[in-house]
Amino acid sequence: MKFLFFAVVLTLATGCSNDDDCTQADWLGTYTLKSNTDECEDEDIEIDPEFTVTAGTASNQIRVDGVDYNFTNCKVIESTFNIEIELDGDEIKFEAFGCKGEFKRK
Repeated sequence: MKFLFFAVVLTLATGCSNDDDCTQADWLGTYTLKSNTDECEDEDIEIDPEFTVTAGTASNQIRVDGVDYNFTNCKVIESTFNIEIELDGDEIKFEAFGCKGEFKRK
């Protein structure tokens, strides 16, 4: 059973470093998986090669696949599902469900 794993990821639009205070606009955009940067502990889990981040309902939220995630500075930490997403410039590092991936904004 394949679990397409971006019912949980994000995207970005303008340059933001992980040392900066990111705004919602910094996250917005469509991201694609960078070559050979994905790995999953479970072979049945597959990382989606592309995802889009849109504005959430509050200024400190982004939305991915219809789900809003709170961000602080340039990070999303969702402890319920053990998800971490970090924005650095036009790249996102994602870790969840025993998988890791690096994405670049189009």
